[in-house]
Amino acid sequence: MQKTAILAAMEDSAGSTIEARAGDSPLAESIVRSSWPGFYLEHRVVPPRESPRCVLLQPVAGLALNEEPVVWNWRANGRDNRTEFHPGSINFFPAGDIPAQHWDQPLKSLDIFFHPHFLARVAEDSFNGREPEFRFEPNTTDPSIEMLFRVLFDELKAECPTGPLFGESIGTALAMLLIRRFAITALKKPRYTRALNDRVLDRVIDYIDSHLGDNLSLATIADIAHVSPWYFSKLFKISMGQSVHQYVLSERLKRARWLLTNRTLPPLEIALACGFSSQSHFATAFRNETGLTPRQFRLQGNARSSVESNDSRVTHSTTPFSP
Repeated sequence: MQKTAILAAMEDSAGSTIEARAGDSPLAESIVRSSWPGFYLEHRVVPPRESPRCVLLQPVAGLALNEEPVVWNWRANGRDNRTEFHPGSINFFPAGDIPAQHWDQPLKSLDIFFHPHFLARVAEDSFNGREPEFRFEPNTTDPSIEMLFRVLFDELKAECPTGPLFGESIGTALAMLLIRRFAITALKKPRYTRALNDRVLDRVIDYIDSHLGDNLSLATIADIAHVSPWYFSKLFKISMGQSVHQYVLSERLKRARWLLTNRTLPPLEIALACGFSSQSHFATAFRNETGLTPRQFRLQGNARSSVESNDSRVTHSTTPFSP
């Protein structure tokens, strides 16, 4: 049996690295790839071909992006099977044997590859820390899963403008939806009704505040609260009224406004100090928040300070003389 490891260099939630080996994989034609802790996303166009039976080392979910249906044939358990991948259809492959297959048109897809330990970490509140087992299921539809695929794809194309935290949060939510849909064992759904206790929330906020300039990881922040990333996301939103990504972005922009007002650092240094990947990404996020570019905001602040200073001098000079 052909053994192939279609794995990108990525980090799991514990920080270990998986080495990339495309080899003779039938799925190796990558147009664009981006990785987050525990998973990576690829946009691919695979030409018509026959693929022998192989072994997949990690679970993979795919979203069909073809404009027209693509006929897909595979052989499993001595039987020939045939289906059509329609635009927007979802395909899920668990780790393990992949049947011999072939398709007769270029296959466009958006595929997400998960480290098994990442899936176990996401679902630990529902599977008691065990890695969930999955079933092979081709050509299904799920609007929620498709939407998160496309949001993550947009983040990939935008090159993660506010850092990896948003993509990691979307990937975590997508992983939970896939677990609920394709896990063999029924998922126990915990109820998210309580907030983080004040002491834990204070530790989380302090950590975020002291690491705003870093590539913050949802898994790392969740570890501070000693809960899974998915569960933490729910508790944090109950506690703060906004998602982890929204809170971090708000705090980064708040720090940027302070630096623009009180320091003479160039915008690029401020962008990097506040955790943005580039000056252009910083400018876009800043303009979306304030309606101004960083330069316009700084000039406006300088003009306001100048007016206030002049007003103060005029007030002192026109104070009536009291004998």
